[in-house]
Amino acid sequence: MNSKKWKHLSIAECAEVVGGGTPSSKMKEYWGGTIPWITPKDLSNNSTKYITRGERNITEDGLNNSSANLLPPYSLLFSSRAPVGLLAINKNPVTTNQGFKSLVPKKNFDVEFLYYLLKEKKNFIKSRATGSTFQEISGTILKELSFDIPDLKTQKKISNILNTIDKQIEINTQIIQSFERISKIIFKLIFTNFDMEMAKIDEYENKFYENIGKIFPIEFDKNELEKNLKDWKSGKIKDLVDHSKINILPEQFPKESFLHYSIPAFDDNQKPVKEFGGDIKSNKTLVVPNSILVSKLNPDNPRIWIIDQNMSLRQICSTEFLVLVPKKNICLSYIWSLFLDTKLQARINSLVTGTSKSHQRVKPLDILNLEIIIPPKVLRDLFDQISRPMMEYIAQSKKENINLSELRDVILPKLVSGEIYIDQDGKIIKKENL
Repeated sequence: MNSKKWKHLSIAECAEVVGGGTPSSKMKEYWGGTIPWITPKDLSNNSTKYITRGERNITEDGLNNSSANLLPPYSLLFSSRAPVGLLAINKNPVTTNQGFKSLVPKKNFDVEFLYYLLKEKKNFIKSRATGSTFQEISGTILKELSFDIPDLKTQKKISNILNTIDKQIEINTQIIQSFERISKIIFKLIFTNFDMEMAKIDEYENKFYENIGKIFPIEFDKNELEKNLKDWKSGKIKDLVDHSKINILPEQFPKESFLHYSIPAFDDNQKPVKEFGGDIKSNKTLVVPNSILVSKLNPDNPRIWIIDQNMSLRQICSTEFLVLVPKKNICLSYIWSLFLDTKLQARINSLVTGTSKSHQRVKPLDILNLEIIIPPKVLRDLFDQISRPMMEYIAQSKKENINLSELRDVILPKLVSGEIYIDQDGKIIKKENL
């Protein structure tokens, strides 16, 4: 590959730029069809490079009576506002709202390469956005932006290298999501659906033990369970956890490297960011071992974070998070699963204050004072034997994803600029040696 032979081309020379639209919300016949309709919110909730559908679908009538356009498979969806720069590749025909300027690649241009190119150039593209109320990149400006582009063969080599990393991240993410679903199902079957009044009936007890045997592929002492079954009690979340509130001002330690758990980092595939204290200007909360983070901001979008228990760096988090530490004899895996429970999440969401939908919060004391039913220790310990390995695997997989993302982000700008090239033998060739 000779980077001197790369051509300086505009986006318009590489792809057709296509806008989107929204059918009238007053016309019910425009909605609920079979055509996926994508919004920037759908991309912000999407954890992979590809997308097949959003929250809503439109009908043929909705498509034909709006400015929405049907994008062919393997187009590049690029959000042009609110925010600028979200990316995804559609695996099937989709439409978008007007918050997109999507790219339909022309012949001899690889959509995967364009994805990585725009991902690398996102900040540059955002700098060209205009608007006082909110920033937006227009179709005209996007078409005129130009970059160095190699031939198709080289585009595919570059995208294949980066795609190998992203595929492993996607596999890890799918396993993480599967384990979270399994843990939530088991938690619901054993704890959420437990009825303290029904537990007084012998028939209910026998059925309960039968279910325990099916769910837990481990030996347990039925007599011990019988003795403790009626030990379920009413309590509050604060009976299970302590709220750690150790404040820290990182800029007082300008040369120390911190692992920073922020709201944007959570939304970016739960990747805490390594930052020097001198670059962090606001007050933070110190993250302590054996804890989980629960966001009080916009609880309709739950943010429950398992932290890295290998504390090689001091870890800090946004003050939007509660740092919750299980009390003695309370398993971390139980607390993690408790906050993943959809019924508890709905109750937390009902406690929000604030008129702005984008900045609704729950008071920490309101969360801690939520009344719950507390199961006996013997049952929590049984659950921990199943849930803890999954939780630990999830934490390890997230850590691996962070490392893979860092590797990708280091080589991405060098590959798409032609600064380095990786040959078929896996050797890295620098630009001056090409």
